[in-house]
Amino acid sequence: METQFKKILTAINKVAAIKSENDLFEQSPLFQKEERQLLEQWSGKTISQIKKVLSPTYGKSQASFNPFTGNNGPTWMPVIFSRFDENSRPTIFYSCENTDFGRVIIASTDEGICYLTFFSGDESKAEKILQEEFPASQILNEKNTNIETALNYLDGDNTNPVPLHVKGTPAQLKIWEALCTIPAGGFISYGTLAKATNNIAREVGIAMGDNRIAMLIPCHRVIKSTGELGQYHWGAIRKRAMIIKEAVII
Repeated sequence: METQFKKILTAINKVAAIKSENDLFEQSPLFQKEERQLLEQWSGKTISQIKKVLSPTYGKSQASFNPFTGNNGPTWMPVIFSRFDENSRPTIFYSCENTDFGRVIIASTDEGICYLTFFSGDESKAEKILQEEFPASQILNEKNTNIETALNYLDGDNTNPVPLHVKGTPAQLKIWEALCTIPAGGFISYGTLAKATNNIAREVGIAMGDNRIAMLIPCHRVIKSTGELGQYHWGAIRKRAMIIKEAVII
């Protein structure tokens, strides 16, 4: 699956590099037929639609969302937050899984998901990473109910909210909670998120970098006010892939 996803990322880079409208069409030498079919099948969108989603014009049009203004915010949030207390030294359960956006380590305490990051490697490497992240905890290579719930959610089953057990400051938790009100396919700018959570843009940027729960805390939905997608802790090209997959094109 990782090999296929790398091919998808390569194809997305080609779409992003397109300058001429003629290169969007089937006869263009830019894409092999197999590349085009793979990307369109994976994303559920045409190459023209993907190019539109990657444009600053589209990003700017979608980045007006403010979770704390008017009736924009949803009544249901897909996750439930609790703050991780390192002094409690909870047992950490983990698993290595493949997702639509690459291989991940997903880890959880009894209270909720505490770690979810993209990585390449085997279980022994994953365990070493978690031991460094949670030095006072016992690390067990097995799934618990929270991991199963999170994986189901990532597969499209949002029947149950996913409990999160996160390390961070109160200000960071407020920023992350705001992020989780942004629906799939939506964006928010760094400036709007900062204003909505009574922070400065720099603090928002730090919170994005400190987030260790990919996808469930959707940092990839934060973009520049210009509509440009910007950077991402786990790679700008992966961010493009996530935005393409989530986009709703009418």
